[in-house]
Amino acid sequence: MTGTGLTDATGAVQLIDSASSDEYVGEAIVTYNPYGIVYDSTNGYLYVSNSVLSRSVSVLSDCEPFYYAPACNLVTSIPVGSAPTGEVFDPTNSYVYVANSASNAVPVINGATGTVVSTIAVGDYPIAPAYDSASSQILVTNELSGTVSVINTGSYSVVTTVPIGPNPDARTRLFLS
Repeated sequence: MTGTGLTDATGAVQLIDSASSDEYVGEAIVTYNPYGIVYDSTNGYLYVSNSVLSRSVSVLSDCEPFYYAPACNLVTSIPVGSAPTGEVFDPTNSYVYVANSASNAVPVINGATGTVVSTIAVGDYPIAPAYDSASSQILVTNELSGTVSVINTGSYSVVTTVPIGPNPDARTRLFLS
């Protein structure tokens, strides 16, 4: 598997061969304005949130470097509503949780079927989701409400909302203990 990065202006996922000295090998075009990316270790997919205009998550497979031209297959594009701003993979159920800042919600994608199985209401302007492996919960930073929503992955519901101060953003790091 290659490493990845995002290029906002061109709609590209940058591919880096981490097995050979982190060499840049090319890019795969997904859509306009890719914002977040996560790797699904169960299915071998990359999920790329396409913020604002496309309102979707692109699912890529078989992203391997080839001489002069990297190969990446677009499996599907999943509609998740306006402004998906990041995602996180839950290895216990192979689901992807997408922060959707415009709708104040977290759509949940089943990695096996590529469908949205639930949409969870959270705080204002959710960004920067994280997975807590100790509790199997998803934590989502809500920038405009200054909170973190803690999501139970079994019931698809917010179990608590923790105030953390004004305007946390994507640079906010969640440290779990």
